[in-house]
Amino acid sequence: ARWWLHGSLAGLDAALARHGGRLLLLRGDAQREIERVVRDTGAAAVYWNRRYAQPQRDADAALKASLKARGVKVESSNGSLLNEPWGGLTGSGAPYQVFTAYWRAARHDRTVAAPLPEPERIVFQPWPETVRDRALALDALALRSPVPDWAGGLRDAWPAPDEVGAHERLDAFLSASLAGYADARDRPDRPATSRLSPFLRFGNVSPRQVWHAVQGAANAGGAAYVAGADKFLSELGWREFSYALLYHFPALATDNFRAQF
Repeated sequence: ARWWLHGSLAGLDAALARHGGRLLLLRGDAQREIERVVRDTGAAAVYWNRRYAQPQRDADAALKASLKARGVKVESSNGSLLNEPWGGLTGSGAPYQVFTAYWRAARHDRTVAAPLPEPERIVFQPWPETVRDRALALDALALRSPVPDWAGGLRDAWPAPDEVGAHERLDAFLSASLAGYADARDRPDRPATSRLSPFLRFGNVSPRQVWHAVQGAANAGGAAYVAGADKFLSELGWREFSYALLYHFPALATDNFRAQF
């Protein structure tokens, strides 16, 4: 995870630089550091992607309340899921606890919004000196330690743990594996799975980007692609279902969902 995070941060910094911005790295308590950046820059608004585990939600709610009390505009948005986890409820208003029923309702009741394009340019204001003095170089986080070198196999299997690598992997999956995915995904002797999981985990590609790319490939490819796409999209559905369970049942992070098991 640390090795992948390093590559993701480096890739994000490079992407921001291409559009006129840059990535600021800070170390410390998140609320304190963000409040200091807002104060030192005179920022009028702060935006972030929502998180869904209870400790993360509590931390984000506290930060949002603190910033709003200072007169700062705060907006959070869904950057991690196809749909928000609180949207899929049974007719009685309870959360689904069985995937089949959850996915049937989700496919019927909810659409997946198309991903928005990235901005052509970011209007970047230089950081004040008080912020620059606290900024860290990526290597200072020591995410990739050469001794011992645990990441050799990872480098061989995942050459680009960033946004560019994510879209290359997605394109390769659509062209080479999607048509046979419904059956071949269960064959460990074949490279038939998407291999997109870590890219999704670290935000290198969004599930909405994946969803619409798969739908496009299915529409253009014929019956075999449709069957593969349906099965693959249901696997994205399992990811959604897991987030929904974690949201509605926060103790799932530490306790068995079914105590009798």
